Amino acid sequence: MIDNLDFKYLRAKWNYLKGHAAFKKAPLETIWRLFYWAVNCQLGIPKTIKLQKWGCNFFLPPKFTAAGSTGVFVLREDYEPELAYLEQVLSPGKVFVDGGANFGIYTIVARACHQLNLKDIHGKSFGMLGQEILQTLKTLTDKAFNL
Repeated sequence: MIDNLDFKYLRAKWNYLKGHAAFKKAPLETIWRLFYWAVNCQLGIPKTIKLQKWGCNFFLPPKFTAAGSTGVFVLREDYEPELAYLEQVLSPGKVFVDGGANFGIYTIVARACHQLNLKDIHGKSFGMLGQEILQTLKTLTDKAFNL
């Protein structure tokens, strides 16, 4: 695997990481997560992480590069500032479309912030989102959830 390392790519990712708010807040934890996730990806082990801020679980397939799962695993709630913004702009009755859905992180956070009615889901993300919905249904206790 060492033969295929792209050091230019790695340097760019390192520069991004060390400038990120999550890294500045907790550098050792962020580095630990990065190495832990890299090992899991090499071994093909998926993980379900807990996003503490929103009280939801998020399933991540073992894809290290060009997939989006590494950033979510390493940076968690600080992955993108727009995630926190959802809490401010969403309220019951509003329409939310996750148009660039990769693994559905925005949909999962939006669903955790407010009750959502999910429909017309298709494409590559359907399987991932389906797993997220099943996980939520397993842990759902006193909230109504409309599919």
